[in-house]
Amino acid sequence: MTTIDTREAAVAGLALLPPSLRMSALESKSFRDDVGLSVDAVIQLDEIGVAFRRSTLFKAIRALLSENEASAEIIDRNNRSWTIALDKEKHGIRITAAERTYTIPDFSCLHPNVDNRLAWFDAETKRHGVDDEDFRVCRRILADREIDDEQVDGLLKQFRLTPRYVAAAVEKSLRRKNISIEALIPDEVTYFDRLVGKPAPGHDLKQFFEHTAKERTGLDLPAAFLLSSHSFGPQSIALEAADPAKVLEFYDWAEHAGDRFTQVGMVECGLRHLHKMPQLAPHLRNIMQTIRSDDPTSETGRLELLCALILFVDGELARTGICRERQPFWRRLAAIAHASVIERAIVAVNMLPDDFIAWCRQSRGLHFYLQTFVDMRREPRWSPDLLSASQLKAEFIGRIVAAAPENAGTMLGDGSLELFDRASSNSLVAQVSFPFSFLPGPLEGGQPSIATMPQEIEDNLNEMLRSETLTAKSFVTLVNSALLYPLDGEFARLAAEGLARAKYELPNIKSSDEAFHLLVGLAIVASVTRSAKLANEVRILMRAVRRKPDIEISQENAFRICLLAAPASAELSDWAKYIGDCATELSFEDMSRDSITTLWNFIEVLRQIEPTLWQTTSRADAALQAAFACCPPEEKTSEAS
Repeated sequence: MTTIDTREAAVAGLALLPPSLRMSALESKSFRDDVGLSVDAVIQLDEIGVAFRRSTLFKAIRALLSENEASAEIIDRNNRSWTIALDKEKHGIRITAAERTYTIPDFSCLHPNVDNRLAWFDAETKRHGVDDEDFRVCRRILADREIDDEQVDGLLKQFRLTPRYVAAAVEKSLRRKNISIEALIPDEVTYFDRLVGKPAPGHDLKQFFEHTAKERTGLDLPAAFLLSSHSFGPQSIALEAADPAKVLEFYDWAEHAGDRFTQVGMVECGLRHLHKMPQLAPHLRNIMQTIRSDDPTSETGRLELLCALILFVDGELARTGICRERQPFWRRLAAIAHASVIERAIVAVNMLPDDFIAWCRQSRGLHFYLQTFVDMRREPRWSPDLLSASQLKAEFIGRIVAAAPENAGTMLGDGSLELFDRASSNSLVAQVSFPFSFLPGPLEGGQPSIATMPQEIEDNLNEMLRSETLTAKSFVTLVNSALLYPLDGEFARLAAEGLARAKYELPNIKSSDEAFHLLVGLAIVASVTRSAKLANEVRILMRAVRRKPDIEISQENAFRICLLAAPASAELSDWAKYIGDCATELSFEDMSRDSITTLWNFIEVLRQIEPTLWQTTSRADAALQAAFACCPPEEKTSEAS
């Protein structure tokens, strides 16, 4: 009987795997130990452009740290000789070849003396501003013994996943014009946990800020204000507990170099503390004037940049799925916080690459768009259409005005009265836009509205929806109220019964745009009221409307309406079935090759984000594949010049 060598079998098996799977297997220490494999990684020193075998470099460094040798010679991957020696003045290792001399980190984690290892570790954790359980585990290991070569990268990786390190790395990438998704967005959830705080299971938005956010007392102000995408963030910051000099230093920095969400949070927090810290007034006044002047129509303005960055980061988180087990509000909080980190870096380097905003949108726009539709099953009050420059401006203005006390203009001094003068067209109050300043923010998709529906609106809803004769205008008040006020499920029932009563014939629909917006509005009503009955009626109404000769709603927009209505069912299986049924119905329609591709891409990305959809969209996928195969490419015609 032939004996199979486990190690040789593992090597042969690994050779059959794709490179990505092979690397994943080799990264598992338990797998390597089981099959008797070892790896010798290559360390690339980017600053120098030189690579060394890890075992060679670390062996020489250990010899230096143990003071057995004053210097050592090592050979790089290109067979060039280098001399390394400790540089105690620069707290690093000097590496020299011919006329070239550089300093690299000293790798004191390899020091044979436990006191030296711990002194290095404590200094590094303080410099990086993080001390969580992962770091405490690392410290216990360093206190217990020397670490091996493989553990070094795991230890240093913990530092690379700290917010301070990532912020510096992002800024460095921008300065070098090294613009890539990998350079700008970490792919480990550990980083995002450290950035905004790891959520406790089951906590909603308010509970997260009441517990997790408030417990992060050791944060410096630039880190704390990264949680300003909701007013709860600034409300959890106690400025009076901080050093007044550091507060002023931070406000001065953020006024000129801060991201927009941080600046809004600073105004909210600063207005609350203004009676105790009047020296904040000039900074608050200048920030408010800056936000008032932001132009949401500028294609290269700060608001458009911020929208693109949020879409970019959240879309990448959707693609990698590293936050899939977290609630949507938390992932969006983390995405906005990191988008703000990138925004700060862009301001710091004073450089916005050509077409950067367009690149962000093209790179991850579809993933953001469809992830937000998936999120609506759990948090139905925030849709992807609410991420826009104009909506951000309306939200910022609304938050600032809501935070301002009655005498804010007087307290701020130096001509600030105009900022809150209701009679002035240049005031912040004049820029409050109804209903946009009162719509839910990006973290509020799962929060009920706190506004009270006026009695006249409730009376109007009852009158219009109970009318024997229904038109498109009969639903206008209902649609406009969906995201502003708590909607009773009774109104959704009345709307559903009204559509059936009218036999889905609504006079006064004058254009495709009007029909589309009515269907979108009713789909949102179905979602926020969790009315599966209305969601089904919306599908029937959409069929009827799309049959009209003068109304054109594309398959893409029809599917979008279905995605908006699907959260009427909070249960995953029912939600997935609704989307699958809609996709199947649309996939059997006649459509162009471009429309087939668009709908097919939607389904493919949705499946990546929510695997449950693989089963319910399988028929649609098959139909689209067949349609694509049978649909010839459109011929391009050119005119002779």
